[in-house]
Amino acid sequence: MFVPPFDVVSYYESSKEEKYKVFFLSEGQKSEKYFYKHLFQNESYGFEKPDDAIFKEIKKLDSDAGISNGLTLVKKALAWCNNEENRFDKEKDKVVVTFDLDCLSSRDINLLLKIQEPYIIYAFSNPKFELVQLLSITDDLSSLEKEYNGRPKPNNVLENMFSSLTHCNSKTSKSGKIVAENYLELMKHRKYDENDIKIAKTKFCTNVLNILDNLSKK
Repeated sequence: MFVPPFDVVSYYESSKEEKYKVFFLSEGQKSEKYFYKHLFQNESYGFEKPDDAIFKEIKKLDSDAGISNGLTLVKKALAWCNNEENRFDKEKDKVVVTFDLDCLSSRDINLLLKIQEPYIIYAFSNPKFELVQLLSITDDLSSLEKEYNGRPKPNNVLENMFSSLTHCNSKTSKSGKIVAENYLELMKHRKYDENDIKIAKTKFCTNVLNILDNLSKK
């Protein structure tokens, strides 16, 4: 019996006819997933979903739970899209793959650029997704950026900062709700937005802001 590499769930039910689907596949099992889930389920947070789209999560199965490399995820997403049983429409549907750049080598980045397809969207953060979380709740990250880049092994600098400001772990459903609630504040931080993946690898930035903005305007 064929076992698909991922499972798919709806972020919410839609009674309208579906014209196209946007799937979200995240490197992390918690931070990214919780943020997207709360954001897409609550219209009051400010994200405007196009009327003709439905957003779904591509969930990792137990056999894929340990995958934490963006390049590997993208390759698996491509395989998933090419599987006819998943009924993925390459002309209309999209897959947003969210991952961190901090652990990718220059070779990995080059491979990512070579295998890009119009229906695969890279949503990345450098150094990690906790940067997106922090952007939603603080106005100035310049001192944190210096601290992070000034350490030979930054480790949990971003997670610790988020926890100290919110009094909750950065990888919990509560943290995802906090960031989603501050979505409009998050979108003000365009100086941390960088869409060129090669440049982003060397900067303290993310393109998640731009991805969400573009999706809301489709």
